[in-house]
Amino acid sequence: MGIKYWNKINKIAYIDDNKKWGSLIVLDDIFTKFKEKYFELDQIDKAWEWLSE
Repeated sequence: MGIKYWNKINKIAYIDDNKKWGSLIVLDDIFTKFKEKYFELDQIDKAWEWLSE
């Protein structure tokens, strides 16, 4: 998916219950051309809102 649609990706929302991913995603966001953000399981609606902004 990443290679085929690389130029069409502008945001990725990661949803998980393991909070350690939040810090790793913040670091990874620095090195990618698109925005990445971590959300907890109970924040799925916020993730969809962020993706549709």
